[in-house]
Amino acid sequence: LDAGIDFLEMAARVTGREDFGLLLAQRQDLTIVGPIYAMMMMAGTLGEALSILAKQLQLHSSGLLLNIERIGDGLRLDYSIHVFEAERDRQVMELGLGLAANFVRGYAAPGWEAQYVQFRHAPPRGPTIHRATFGSSVSYHQERNALCIDAATVSRPVGEANAGTRKILTRLMRERLALEPDTLT
Repeated sequence: LDAGIDFLEMAARVTGREDFGLLLAQRQDLTIVGPIYAMMMMAGTLGEALSILAKQLQLHSSGLLLNIERIGDGLRLDYSIHVFEAERDRQVMELGLGLAANFVRGYAAPGWEAQYVQFRHAPPRGPTIHRATFGSSVSYHQERNALCIDAATVSRPVGEANAGTRKILTRLMRERLALEPDTLT
């Protein structure tokens, strides 16, 4: 995890892009969590899919933490790493919350924006894609890295809308397990 964090921070410096993590989130999706994503696709609602992600994320990386808290009828996703360093983890936090926001947007009503997004780190100095990724309610120097999702969006269906994706992922998981049979545990 440390090497990954350092790599993302170095890539942001070398490219001169403070929003490198968000740019990466535009090119990736939550399929990077592998079998966890397949489990998410079996959920009935978006809220259930995000709960699966929160419960299982440490299987993907033991240093990443995703906690879900009910806020009214909606959900707040709190994202962190075991060792908090606000300026060192900027890219990995923005990548993670960017991936989550893009996942939610795939099931939300057209024009969806997060109720709010919070980051522990300082705001960017120059123009970025933060607003395009998260909407207009992004704040910095907060006590947590968080994404808040409204109740109507949390209850949107997931599983039925993705029967084709579920079939493809099931096949891919079988193929991967055939190559690496000891990785299931």
